Amino acid sequence: MKARKTKSKILKLRDTSGVWIDDPSQIASMFVNDFSARFETAHQTAPNFQIDMVNSISTEDNDLLLQPVHESEIKEAVFQMDKFKAPRPDGFGAAFFQNHWHIVKEDVYAAIRSFFTQGKLLRQINHTLIALIPKVTNASTTNHFRPISLCNTVYKIIAKILVNRMQPILEKNINPVQSAFVPKRSIHDNILLTHEIMNKFKNMKGKKEWVAMGF
Repeated sequence: MKARKTKSKILKLRDTSGVWIDDPSQIASMFVNDFSARFETAHQTAPNFQIDMVNSISTEDNDLLLQPVHESEIKEAVFQMDKFKAPRPDGFGAAFFQNHWHIVKEDVYAAIRSFFTQGKLLRQINHTLIALIPKVTNASTTNHFRPISLCNTVYKIIAKILVNRMQPILEKNINPVQSAFVPKRSIHDNILLTHEIMNKFKNMKGKKEWVAMGF
């Protein structure tokens, strides 16, 4: 553990001017400034989205999404989580909740129901830890690190319940041309389709000129 901690420690970084910085507070400021600039939006006004009412959610699906949360639903979400994931800010990972479910389940039920009925979430539950994962060997700049968020388990349980409710209706409410990130669809379908079209253009005989356009 000591060896891994030493290896993961960021001792120095090179700034935009090429100067090496070894002061911990300055290194922290470099990451904060870089990620703040990277993830902030350039648009100050809300975009004007056009909603396609043809694929709107049906009344039956809407009732399914808005029904009160059940204890079985909460328990299913808890035990779907990987118990060996890194600990959260409060130190209690999924393994704690699964191994001691008979003790903590009533408190978890109450906390989850409170969120779904009142729509409020404690700031302490919403806290996350940011872990920096090197993308290359011998990372030397902030761009060489990928940030990931370690969320509290109660927060992840709520997110898992929402995902489980939405997953059955995604396929019929998302346009068929969207092939990625939808169950039973594969992003490779569009890649293969594009390859077949371009190959057909290449082997076409005659003087006609063809063009392929993507939207």
